[in-house]
Amino acid sequence: MAVGNIVEFLKVPTSQQTISNVWINDDIRPLPPHRRTWTRWAYISFWAINQICLSNWQIGASLVTAGLSVWQAVISIVLGKIIISAVAIANGYVGAEYHIGFAVASRYIWGIYGQYLALIQRIILSLVWFSVQSWTGGLCVQNVLSAIFSSYQHMENHFPASAKMNTKQFIGWIVFNLLMAPILYVRPEGMKHVRIRLDPIRLQETACDNC
Repeated sequence: MAVGNIVEFLKVPTSQQTISNVWINDDIRPLPPHRRTWTRWAYISFWAINQICLSNWQIGASLVTAGLSVWQAVISIVLGKIIISAVAIANGYVGAEYHIGFAVASRYIWGIYGQYLALIQRIILSLVWFSVQSWTGGLCVQNVLSAIFSSYQHMENHFPASAKMNTKQFIGWIVFNLLMAPILYVRPEGMKHVRIRLDPIRLQETACDNC
């Protein structure tokens, strides 16, 4: 397969009735009205599911492990969440008011070419966050597989000690990513009802963990 064919295969599908290039495409155009389907509850669910996910529960444990007392960790987390909330509200205003995304906002702040600096920063941040979240998800999958298949729990490790992981964890990470890959093809408006229905499940899991 030629390089050009690979590039075409990897391109995000776009409307054949509109112009699509580096200067203007569906990611840059304001979100059309028919795609603005999120309700107030959808946004509440979006932020709620982000706050009660496993990675947020790890923050407190990490701060205590780093040497903070429980109350110091709680105060630090609360102050941090307040700051993050203020930044998120300010950053999301242009999207709520003008229905434009990061690609446009970075261009009118940094310029057509300067926006590549913001883009590179965003890519690096995404790689770090993907690493953290996918590895955590892989550990969860590993535990699920170990609970279902007893032989999986006693699987021989083929990685050296310097790898800082074992075969079970690596397989769990691979399986997690394979399960998550199809979701990348679902547009944000398609995830609205999923998020709303997942919140009660997450809250129930949290309550059970604290029992």
